[in-house]
Amino acid sequence: MRLRDASLNQSSVESMQEFSKWVLDLGDGKLSTFALQDEDEPYWIKIPNDLILPTTVDSLDAIISSTYPDLLNRYGDHKYLRQRAILAPTNDIVDKVNHHILSSLPGESRRYLSYDQILPSSNNVDDLSVMYPTEFLNSLNFPGIPSHEIELKEGIPIILLRNLNRAKGLCNGTRLIITHLEEMDNHIHAIIPKELTVKFRALL
Repeated sequence: MRLRDASLNQSSVESMQEFSKWVLDLGDGKLSTFALQDEDEPYWIKIPNDLILPTTVDSLDAIISSTYPDLLNRYGDHKYLRQRAILAPTNDIVDKVNHHILSSLPGESRRYLSYDQILPSSNNVDDLSVMYPTEFLNSLNFPGIPSHEIELKEGIPIILLRNLNRAKGLCNGTRLIITHLEEMDNHIHAIIPKELTVKFRALL
């Protein structure tokens, strides 16, 4: 936990404590609210200025630049990547953020596609292909499951979505750094920064 980091000065600790309290108060509905003109109910809250990004630039660029300053020169620094993340409410926004960051980084990207066929559990295979055409399967986009098509590059961080080996730390939610992308199959080489090198099949 960063609040226990001995390298943090008192000012940084107090700032993070204030932010944590503000987030908790927001979730608990304890923040002061106000009503806009011609509104009867006070539904609005005031967000502290230090949490608001400038609106004079593209909002996506502003979020990425604020979260990952000097990204082009530091994306190979595992500690730098491990300490940062952008949270998003929907898969569509996640895809936009990922594509924007990926396109700005050097190196060749590789596309990975999901398995887009229904595995038959009976003899009615023809019926399944009619009920669940490939186009429909490719359009599915569920929380916690990658999209049908994802694009990756070596050196970028990824998150493991399913438990593979809990004894070695490969649990759902584990953050890894891609070290190599196989050309002939769906294998990805990745490391848990400073701990363990692993190889696993892409969960696509």
